[in-house]
Amino acid sequence: MPACLNDSAKYYTGKENNPRGRGYSASSEKEGKRMKGRDGKMYYVKRGRWRTVSGSGKKRLSSPRALFSSENKNSDFFYRYSRYTIYCDIDENEVQINYISKSPFGERIALPELDDFIKEKIIQDLSQRIKKSNISVKKKNALRQLRTEIRKSDIF
Repeated sequence: MPACLNDSAKYYTGKENNPRGRGYSASSEKEGKRMKGRDGKMYYVKRGRWRTVSGSGKKRLSSPRALFSSENKNSDFFYRYSRYTIYCDIDENEVQINYISKSPFGERIALPELDDFIKEKIIQDLSQRIKKSNISVKKKNALRQLRTEIRKSDIF
């Protein structure tokens, strides 16, 4: 087994997921020092041991976002929920859904193809986001119209 890069008295196998797998011993680092592990997650030193930084390794499934600066130049607005991204155009009083993209491969799906459960979750999330007071009126109106469009789809 090779010796650690920062402490020759410590050894590592190279199979550890934390930074020790890259050759760094936690006991030789300062308390609170952050470093990326072999698995790509962020770790910090606490009491001489490597601890994961919460939320750094896992992607939350429900990370909704509604943005007006679109990734796609053909759409004015997009909304993300879980693995689904809904691309929309905004007219003066109407939101029109262009298409829905499903990660990880970016395959396009139609609104009727969404499961009832996912539609319900999206509608609940849109309702919660509309209630927040820290978003603009333009965004609230767009979210309301998107919620209405999803409710009007043929499954509901």
